[in-house]
Amino acid sequence: MTKADLPFAVAQVWSEVLKDPQAWANEFFLEMEYESGKPTLVRPPVQFKEAGMAPYNKAPRLGQHTAQIMKELGYSEADIKAMQDAKDIIINE
Repeated sequence: MTKADLPFAVAQVWSEVLKDPQAWANEFFLEMEYESGKPTLVRPPVQFKEAGMAPYNKAPRLGQHTAQIMKELGYSEADIKAMQDAKDIIINE
């Protein structure tokens, strides 16, 4: 293809893309620390300088806000404790 002066690019598998220095330099990936490890996250494929880089926030852990939400819904501490003891809800603070 080079001899024929045709444009082309090398196709990569996922494990190769994760090691591609150009992809990292262009900020296509982000590593985020979690309790279970440090996975590689993929940023949006289209980036606009004017918009800046969108912040990445971790999703809440399962049950992280359960007690707060239950209180906002009007449940008492005793009700919440009873539901937690009955394994009806998960509270992970």
